[in-house]
Amino acid sequence: MKKLSEPQVFFAPPLNKKDSGGYSGYVIINESHISCHTFPYRLFVSIDVYTCSNEMDKEFIIKFFKDTFQLKETEINFIKRGTRFPSQDLVSFSQRGLILGVKEHTYKAKKPAKIAKSAK
Repeated sequence: MKKLSEPQVFFAPPLNKKDSGGYSGYVIINESHISCHTFPYRLFVSIDVYTCSNEMDKEFIIKFFKDTFQLKETEINFIKRGTRFPSQDLVSFSQRGLILGVKEHTYKAKKPAKIAKSAK
């Protein structure tokens, strides 16, 4: 997974008796995103690692979050996505600027940073 943005974390104030507030955060990765919603007064965290990459190391990710949040119980749902993703580009090079809304020569992507494979 390649990180495209720095993590963004926000405090979510209490909304009602069921939602006593917590912190939510996300990071954009090359393949999609990772989001985390914490409910500290309920000792609960919900984490989504959303990617269409076939090279995801599920065991590493599970261990990372178990260790980071000292989880005693987990509920893991794996959903394979992107199963109908085209095997090649369907838009010609000359049409790309029209779709992106920019001229090809003016678009410069930043080099993505890598997410370290070490926990903590």
